[in-house]
Amino acid sequence: MSFKIREVYQDATILCIEKPAGTLSIPDRYDPTKKNLLHYLRNKYPGILPVHRLDRDTSGIMIWALSDTAHKHLSQQFETRTVKKKYLAIVEGSPNTDSGEINASIQYGSSGKGFVKAKGKESVTHWRLIERFNGFSLLEVVPMSGRTHQIRIHLQHIGLPLVVDSYYGNRSELYAYQVKPYKKFRFSKNAEERPLISRHPLHASEITILHPLTKKEVTFMAEPPKDFRALLNQIRKWRTLG
Repeated sequence: MSFKIREVYQDATILCIEKPAGTLSIPDRYDPTKKNLLHYLRNKYPGILPVHRLDRDTSGIMIWALSDTAHKHLSQQFETRTVKKKYLAIVEGSPNTDSGEINASIQYGSSGKGFVKAKGKESVTHWRLIERFNGFSLLEVVPMSGRTHQIRIHLQHIGLPLVVDSYYGNRSELYAYQVKPYKKFRFSKNAEERPLISRHPLHASEITILHPLTKKEVTFMAEPPKDFRALLNQIRKWRTLG
């Protein structure tokens, strides 16, 4: 088992890594034999413990505990919602304002898919527009609660789904012809067209915690991976306003 993982920071109590898209954070509940980061990291750090997770196709910064004491301290921070997390999201559509709050309770069905419902669990997400394009937008998203798929559900709820999201969006892949103007698009009949991206473009860019040992606030950041940057470059090239 091997993953391309960059260790951002490590000391006696915590490990901070950049999670690649397409990898499970922890064992799958239905098939625990699937490759996952917890099993991989335990080869190097036998006592490592997860304190949060990212969806399989979400890339970005993750914190792990290297001791029981650190795990307890960090878990409490997540439970009390004192951890500050920021994400980057490429969405379909354009918001009417430059920032906003989504306060919409979430409920989950038997399949695990979530949807907004008044009787669900209280969920709040803040968002800020970073770049506006023709038909697309780049947002900074800050979840104030930690519900499963919260960002994806909330963005869909306000009419700004991720440009690729087979669960909560409109497509499972995004191709060049869906970004480029028709007259600019050229495609060879003998060539196999490859998607620009085939996973949801959601990236955990920043996390701030209280260090378990020093009790001081520390922030860790991760730049978006290659596929996220490549998609954004294409949108900037062909969909810039004005």
